Amino acid sequence: MAPRAIERRRVGGLGPRIASAFVMAPAAIGLAYLGGLAFGLPIALLAALMALEWQGFSREGEAGAPSARAGFVAAVAIPVLFAVAGRVEIALASILPALVIAALAARIGRARPSWWALGVAYIALPCIAVVWLRAAPHGRETIFWLFSVVWATDIGAYAAGRLIGGDRKSVV
Repeated sequence: MAPRAIERRRVGGLGPRIASAFVMAPAAIGLAYLGGLAFGLPIALLAALMALEWQGFSREGEAGAPSARAGFVAAVAIPVLFAVAGRVEIALASILPALVIAALAARIGRARPSWWALGVAYIALPCIAVVWLRAAPHGRETIFWLFSVVWATDIGAYAAGRLIGGDRKSVV
């Protein structure tokens, strides 16, 4: 790789990161402050979007049937919506049926059932946990602490990666 391209790659990611932080951080803080549906519904929407992204990298060269895609998104989003409604026990109990639905949807969409089932657990469980944490006593403070830890870790990892250098482990 040419030296100029390497230098551009090293500097290129900072501007978009700062710009997105100025937009997303106040929105996340504001929604976490409000709590309730104002916090939970965007989490459910983000879970559905993460499910679509999961499908994108777990397909094996096949576009997938729209019904399969919809089934997987529903299998991820429905347990999260139960948590948003304040029924965390039902949300957790619905994970097992959601795993089965995701595996069946994967069969229809010609994807690997194990990947889609893993996607349900990987996406829905943390989303349920965040909604549950915010609804708990002192939930606002807990979520603000969680945001602080995640953001500090991300900033530290970014700074360390820039200082240490080397190739990226991900192409994204």
